[in-house]
Amino acid sequence: MRARAAALADTLPGAAEMLDKLAAGIVVEGMESLAPALVESMVPVVDLVLAESLLVVSDPERVRRRAHDLVATTEEFLAAAWTSDAAGGATPLDLSAASFLTFAQVRAVASARGLGWWTMGPFGLPVPDGASGDGPVQEDVVAQGTGEALVVTARDVEGYHGDVARAVDDVRTLQRAG
Repeated sequence: MRARAAALADTLPGAAEMLDKLAAGIVVEGMESLAPALVESMVPVVDLVLAESLLVVSDPERVRRRAHDLVATTEEFLAAAWTSDAAGGATPLDLSAASFLTFAQVRAVASARGLGWWTMGPFGLPVPDGASGDGPVQEDVVAQGTGEALVVTARDVEGYHGDVARAVDDVRTLQRAG
């Protein structure tokens, strides 16, 4: 991967700084957007899941946004490569052949494979039947195809950040409270 990153720096001038860091073995924010160019091949993550599995998507709106951002960034790098080529640069690298899927596309792959699909989010709005899955809808826990939402009363997990004494005190308090 480091060798590929070094070789791509001239091909993708818009990502040269990121590629130079990757070539040096430095992890950088947004590097996943270059994954299609840095690996032999990519497959949807749901292709790696065992048949008859249940997928639970936590905070589907956040996942949708991140998938959208990855697709958009990959397209921007491709456009920058073509612009560089038009200006006399190296032949552009086509990232589209191994690009990322949208949230709706991943959901369609999961559905085609017969995988269960539940989503969990802070809002109690189920996804309507036939919805693309790319809209601004979040649900608590929704079984795909049933339209039924199970609302779970919960709160965020407390972050103790290494404060073991406070964590133990909270567990004791919860235990006493039943």
